[in-house]
Amino acid sequence: MNLFLSPPGYDDPGPEVDSLIALLRSELAAAEAYSQAVGRFAGHSCQDRLRRIWREHETAAAVLRNHICNLGGDPDEASGPPDTFAASVAGAASPAGLLAALRQGEERGLADYEAVLRAEEMPAECRFAVRGELLPRRHEHIDVLADLGGSPRPKG
Repeated sequence: MNLFLSPPGYDDPGPEVDSLIALLRSELAAAEAYSQAVGRFAGHSCQDRLRRIWREHETAAAVLRNHICNLGGDPDEASGPPDTFAASVAGAASPAGLLAALRQGEERGLADYEAVLRAEEMPAECRFAVRGELLPRRHEHIDVLADLGGSPRPKG
C-alpha cells in the first residue's frame, strides 16, 4: 500500500511549480541578504541602492507567489531554512566582501532563472515574467554591485 498517494480530486501542480518554488526561495533568501546588507551599510553612499535591490527582490517574490498560486501550487512551501546567499552575506567581514557575496548570490540567481527558461514545461506566462521582468532585474543588480566595486564611501 502506497501511503503517498494523492487524495481523490487532487492535481499535482507539476515540475513547473517546483521550479517556481525554488526561484521563490532564492528571492526570499536574496531579500533577507539585502536586509542584512542595508543594516551593515548604514551611513554609506550605497545604502539606498542596496535598499532598492532589496525591494525589487521582495517584488520578485510576490510575482513568483502569484504564478505559483495560478498554477495550483502553495507558495508557503518556499519557507524554510536560510539559504547560503543570506549566510554568506552574514559572514562577510569587510564591505568589499559583503558586496562580493551579494554579487555571487545574484549570479547564482541569474543562472537559476536561465535554467527555468530552458525548461520546456514552463508555461508561457511564467516565461514571459521571467524573461521580461525577473531576469533583467538580476542583470541590473549585478551591474549595480559591479559599479559599487570596492569599499563604499560614507555619505556626507
